[in-house]
Amino acid sequence: MIPSHNGWDTTRVREVFILVDVEQILQCPIANRCSNLLVCGNHSSGTYSTRSGYAWLMKPEALVPSPPKLWHTLVKLKTLLKIRIFIGL
Repeated sequence: MIPSHNGWDTTRVREVFILVDVEQILQCPIANRCSNLLVCGNHSSGTYSTRSGYAWLMKPEALVPSPPKLWHTLVKLKTLLKIRIFIGL
């Protein structure tokens, strides 16, 4: 995309991608520039705070248990000790 206007930098797109992809990329419209806004979906105000993050982590459904078979497989892997410590084995 060319920063000064809302259009593709066709020369750059052709340099980076293969022909099949170039055609599809150039057909995609580019939206007008607008400001970004970060919203936290886990709080009614949409504002993230340490308190809202902690409250979310304390919800039982927030933590998805890993399948036991996965952990059983990980334990059997022969890997460096620092990796085993990092993933909590």
